[in-house]
Amino acid sequence: NFINEYPCPSANNFEPAPGQSLADFLTEGAKSFTGSVSGLALEVDGVSVTNPASYKVVSKLFYFTGEADLSNCLDVCITGEPQSAVSGGFFIMIKPLSKGIHTLHYRSMTGKSPQDGTYKIRVK
Repeated sequence: NFINEYPCPSANNFEPAPGQSLADFLTEGAKSFTGSVSGLALEVDGVSVTNPASYKVVSKLFYFTGEADLSNCLDVCITGEPQSAVSGGFFIMIKPLSKGIHTLHYRSMTGKSPQDGTYKIRVK
């Protein structure tokens, strides 16, 4: 998942093209990121989710204020001031899980960077 926010003081020339709206500019970046994802796979308790790539979503323009300290560890573009953003990613909703411990495992490739993660979830 990806948040394309504006402004980004650390990114040179990160501006909409002349005549391009900020919403279109940020949406273009979010779509570019989600379009670069391949090999997406998700398993819930060892059962594969069918076609997880079909859960791709790109939001409309929204506004947020991120904690300024997050620029040191999460995202260099977070300013601590109100910012515009568009989010893109794969957001999968699953049916409620039964009580107990469950395992979610995902894999994907973003550009040349492999992603592989496992979450253990306890439902009470």
